[in-house]
Amino acid sequence: MAAALLKKDPALRKKLDDEKAKDPTLAASASAQLNFVYRNSPYFEKTYLRYPVARLMANTKLDLK
Repeated sequence: MAAALLKKDPALRKKLDDEKAKDPTLAASASAQLNFVYRNSPYFEKTYLRYPVARLMANTKLDLK
């Protein structure tokens, strides 16, 4: 799927090639490259590791079953 994404999206391919030229660790690691493609694809969840935070301004009993 990553290969198809790179073939279909030349901008993503160029971004990957530019990053590989700057970062030898990325260039040497297939898993790092796959992760880079995933994180820059439409499939990556933009809210990854973000949690909703709220503040109750009044005493409220919450039923958290």
